[in-house]
Amino acid sequence: MTKQPTPKKRNATQPKKMAQKTDQKTTAPKNLLGAVDSIGRTATELRVGFKYRLPNGKVTTFDSAWPARAYDVAEKAFFAEKSLFMVFTSDPKGADLIQLTRIFQETDLLP
Repeated sequence: MTKQPTPKKRNATQPKKMAQKTDQKTTAPKNLLGAVDSIGRTATELRVGFKYRLPNGKVTTFDSAWPARAYDVAEKAFFAEKSLFMVFTSDPKGADLIQLTRIFQETDLLP
């Protein structure tokens, strides 16, 4: 009969902390208040131009493709000449939109 080797004892180890990776999409949401500057449809995209005022007083504009749900809100705001409040993740572009709200004034809600 052959003698089997005795198993080695393993020392208990403390769990190691893993470094968390930061992702741009998981950063705190940002927001802007501005107006729709232009709207347009292409064969593959719904494009919206958006303008807003920076804290230093300069007006900035950008143009990007927006999802259909956001484009509908932007189109209604454009024709009604209303402002939009947008919440986004990293860039104020269509793919990063979290929430889009049309801003009403008190007089808009009166009959």
